[in-house]
Amino acid sequence: MDKSFWKCGSLKLELAQYREVVVFAQFGSNFDDATQYLLNHGVKLTKVFKQPQYSPIPIEKKIVVIYATIKGYLYQIPISNIDQYEHELLKSIVYFLLLYKKKTSLSILTIN
Repeated sequence: MDKSFWKCGSLKLELAQYREVVVFAQFGSNFDDATQYLLNHGVKLTKVFKQPQYSPIPIEKKIVVIYATIKGYLYQIPISNIDQYEHELLKSIVYFLLLYKKKTSLSILTIN
């Protein structure tokens, strides 16, 4: 099977675990570090999947942001700053792709 299939399964599992913990979190307030991390990670992952209405984000850009979230790069970022982080991350990646394109004279790479 394709490796991306297993990544999707892992992502679905993470979101399912998050939803399950949210239900139990309503009844208590003291959580261990692992539970706190799962709650924080789930909130950020859910926020990353949201898109503005009537202006969908291209899939290649969403993949970059989802990858950064899964790998834990957003762990230190407050939830209120995730949109700004997304914008800055994509801006820096476009910049580096333009540099790469210029350096290698790669004509098939197009960036909008």
